Amino acid sequence: MCTGLYMRAGEDEGFLFGRNMDIEVHFGERIVITPRSMPLHFRCLPTVNTHHAIIGMAAVKDGYPLYADAMNEKGLCAAGLHFPGNAVYVPLETSAKDKCRVAPFELIPYLLGYCETVAEVRRLLDKTEIGDIHFSPELPNTPLHWYIVGRDGGLILETVSEGLKIYDDEFGVLTNNPPYPYHRAHMNRYVGLTASVPHFSRASESALGDTYDLGVGMVGLPGDYTSPSRFARAAILRRYADVSGSVDEKVVQTFRILGAVAPPSGCVLTRGGRHHVTRYTACMDPQARTYHVVTDQKITPLSITLTDQRCEGYELWEAHL
Repeated sequence: MCTGLYMRAGEDEGFLFGRNMDIEVHFGERIVITPRSMPLHFRCLPTVNTHHAIIGMAAVKDGYPLYADAMNEKGLCAAGLHFPGNAVYVPLETSAKDKCRVAPFELIPYLLGYCETVAEVRRLLDKTEIGDIHFSPELPNTPLHWYIVGRDGGLILETVSEGLKIYDDEFGVLTNNPPYPYHRAHMNRYVGLTASVPHFSRASESALGDTYDLGVGMVGLPGDYTSPSRFARAAILRRYADVSGSVDEKVVQTFRILGAVAPPSGCVLTRGGRHHVTRYTACMDPQARTYHVVTDQKITPLSITLTDQRCEGYELWEAHL
């Protein structure tokens, strides 16, 4: 379970990108900066020695940042969300010779290292395939789909049995299964919801008081933690959320919407009885190049800015939560 959220922030190209990481365990996550001059090694491609600096949440294994979500210094953002039963990575024996093969764990640094906009991501993906290459025998691939946003919009990337699929981001939201076309069709169930007080044809003047009218336009908004319900709830809250205030107020709105779909500990259990909980919620501010995060253990945000000084260097910069 995870939820991604893309928030436009005004009339200009400003936006915020957030995500909930819902998982049973901590995975060694920390805020990690990959500076411009740290070599990026790829399993099937040449090493890249100079690239855009990247900041995001990652586990570091053998000196390599395994990003769950990240933003580069140009304002392009990406997140991987759980996609079990649907993600299909290309087997080695069926690799296309005219494609650049990238492992799933390499995809975020690959895209953010090269690209500044979603348009550039689309062009790069035209010549890319996501191969079934494991980081190590102890770390097999996680089934994922990806949410990528920039100042020119957003896209959903899914690699399924039919091949690599790219969808325009229509709702500013991504969750988990089923594939994106299902969520797009499912949203038709909620076209009548509104933040306004609906008009009632009353049999008598005493039918309902004004106090009980408030919020009635949202009756039918799902409140459970299934992926389609979280998608719909986040998308509708995003649609009506006021983002006219300061940047700080917009960041708060992003955290509030993601908080509305975040399962508290104990409310969602795995089949093995483990607590499936929102371990962290991130909000990225590309204009300020700042990564904000709250965790299941600390509600006060930790904010790290991708300064020019941090963009330089040859080694990973890490901030533990």
